[in-house]
Amino acid sequence: QQQQQQQRQRQQQRKRRQQQRPSKGEQCCPMCGQVLVARAFTRHVALCAPETLDPEGWEASGRDAVANSVVARHPSARSLPRRVLAARFGLASGGGSPATAMHPSDVARQLSIDVETVVGIIRSEVRAVPIVSDQSAPLEVLLDDQWLMAVNKPPGVPCTPRSRLAGGSVANAAAARMDGREPHVLHRLDLQTSGVLLLGKHRSAAAAVMPQFERRATTKGYIALCRGCPTADAFSVDVPISRVDDTARCLRSTRGGVDPKQARTDFEVLARARGGGACLLLCRPRTGRTHQIRLHCAHVGNPILGDELYDPNWSAGEDAVLGVRFARHMLHAATLAFDHPGSALRVTVEAPLPEDMLAACAQLGVDAAANPVEA
Repeated sequence: QQQQQQQRQRQQQRKRRQQQRPSKGEQCCPMCGQVLVARAFTRHVALCAPETLDPEGWEASGRDAVANSVVARHPSARSLPRRVLAARFGLASGGGSPATAMHPSDVARQLSIDVETVVGIIRSEVRAVPIVSDQSAPLEVLLDDQWLMAVNKPPGVPCTPRSRLAGGSVANAAAARMDGREPHVLHRLDLQTSGVLLLGKHRSAAAAVMPQFERRATTKGYIALCRGCPTADAFSVDVPISRVDDTARCLRSTRGGVDPKQARTDFEVLARARGGGACLLLCRPRTGRTHQIRLHCAHVGNPILGDELYDPNWSAGEDAVLGVRFARHMLHAATLAFDHPGSALRVTVEAPLPEDMLAACAQLGVDAAANPVEA
């Protein structure tokens, strides 16, 4: 009875969300009608309507992946999940051609069930589809044991795919090296940030390590190539970070906005260019806000070079002052220290500076090798 009451409450909440109209910075799911903030939209639609995120990939392999998964989980063609997904996605039976896909409300009418049940089944079954394993993607492994894998994330490669049916992420490349197990990405790096990324090999590993990130018990060291040089060799920035209207790009600000959150980053100058045009900073975030290091560098007048969001002198891939081209922002996650779930010992993983940052340092006259980073 308690479970039925909770289910009714969830259904009522869904209906209320569906009746809402999206405001600025929000979008409406085309299938269930839920109103979502922009940063959550893709993650939500990946389960409700994966075919809309990558139509070509859906036709090439996504539909078949969903069909194979639901058949393996529900052998009987008369099972409700089989019938719901067959109608919703137009899944073929007996090797025939795909049928016409249906909207969840039409599926509900055809099967004489409520639309909330249809949406719940769709999301549950899509979530159960095995993640794509990308065998061909290069991956530099920094640590690999029965609990964890740490990798050196390349710039421009996302931590996770847009949906379970897509590849092209670090998680997809790691899945190919975990004997069919699905990696648990334990934290995040921005798309263009390179460096140490930690993944759990199973739920118990994730459950043991993720709380360390949540309570800030890990120690992170980033290296940033920045414009200009601070006067002090070491300093801290303790300035709140707020959301702004441009939520589609997760834009943040230290100079006003919505819902300010306390944020602190400690900095140390590792190397300075002759003439003071650039410097290499060791950045240690003590909190975990979106774009925190990038914002705090910009706040003190030393934006990260190549930062298209927060460096006012970056334009179309080139620095307007230094005349140097950057393919991405010059930020690298160099070290990560944490307590290992197997041994309880403190472990430090290090990732060397990537070639593009070394080349940029050399071009600007910054000695990138003079000061090793200690965790």
